[in-house]
Amino acid sequence: MIKKMIFTAGFFLLFSAVFGGRVCAYESHFGYTVRGSALTVFVTDGGNSDYRLSLDGGMTYFNAKMPFTIPALPNGTYQLRVMYGSGELSEVKPAVIGSSGIPKGNEIFISASGFAEETLGSGEISVRIKNYSPEKTYFITCDGGTTWSPADGEETLLRGFHAGEYSISVRCAGEPHMASAALTVAVPVKKVSDSAVIRVPLIKQLPELPTGCEVTSLAMAINYHGIKISKTVLADVFLEKGEYRAADYRKVFVGDPRERKAYGCYAGVLVRCAEKFLSTISGRSFSVTDLTGCTPSALYGYVDMGYPVIVWTSNKMLPTFEGPSWIDTDSGKTVTWVGNEHCVLLTGYDMTKKVVYVNDPLYGIVPFKMEDFEARFYELEQQAIVIAETTEK
Repeated sequence: MIKKMIFTAGFFLLFSAVFGGRVCAYESHFGYTVRGSALTVFVTDGGNSDYRLSLDGGMTYFNAKMPFTIPALPNGTYQLRVMYGSGELSEVKPAVIGSSGIPKGNEIFISASGFAEETLGSGEISVRIKNYSPEKTYFITCDGGTTWSPADGEETLLRGFHAGEYSISVRCAGEPHMASAALTVAVPVKKVSDSAVIRVPLIKQLPELPTGCEVTSLAMAINYHGIKISKTVLADVFLEKGEYRAADYRKVFVGDPRERKAYGCYAGVLVRCAEKFLSTISGRSFSVTDLTGCTPSALYGYVDMGYPVIVWTSNKMLPTFEGPSWIDTDSGKTVTWVGNEHCVLLTGYDMTKKVVYVNDPLYGIVPFKMEDFEARFYELEQQAIVIAETTEK
């Protein structure tokens, strides 16, 4: 089991995306010690509770009775996170075993900082190579190694970022062991106002789409941009659908939103639906951004800038539960639905009253407690989508 939690060779790059649970609003109550290759994690309450421990920033967890010791770990940087018995999550703390996982003498030392954005996609990240050599060619990644771009020199200014956290690293062309440790850089939204509300025309999912909360929320977000499109056209023509209890809701809508015996879909499916439709709009262009993994404050920042946000929550903001499981016939893997899943359009918030305002496809324009909204947002894997127009004027 523990082998699944450990990356065994080289340094690795991580995002701090969290799936499930609430981020603890207080200072974390755990620590760790490193002795040689041994790692011990402890909590300040003595460990008299149920805990789960992650070595990869929250992507995977395993049960851990505190204090918990792993006697031997490969050299590298591990991102520690604790899930308390209440379901709250600690902050992420990096623990270095040996060096940083990069052979001595091959380290590229970097510094990086993110700049706040005033509008969508206007954030910037500055990356400086401290031991820069003009004889070498460097490449930079901002997405944990998925894509790389050439460095401009000793200092590179990268533009076009949406609010969020980015995993920055630098490598040297032709020398695969010349690399930097990963740095997590935040690009925040501008400081948000105490309150903001966007007026978005309400669309109800009933009676035509009894299980179509996702596509109805999308219809509201698109109509906000002055484009008339019905929820049923999006559902019938542009939404990718799969067989009831035989498909993966991360790939397709499971079932048909016109039927009561159906489930739904997650953010990636709705992004593709939106992009397919918006590509048919002549003379205008749009960006459809999957914000999954962002913080609640980022959601409020987009609303403050005038962008309603599609957010995965729960019906009436009540707690979720483990739903039914089935086999995805394409992959052969078991998928488990999150019970009480729902999707709404976030249109406002009030920091003083601690409430959010949503266009709920089932219940209308309603307020909810901010605490409940954020808890459900984390339980549904921090999924959100924002649509912005990019037409040059």
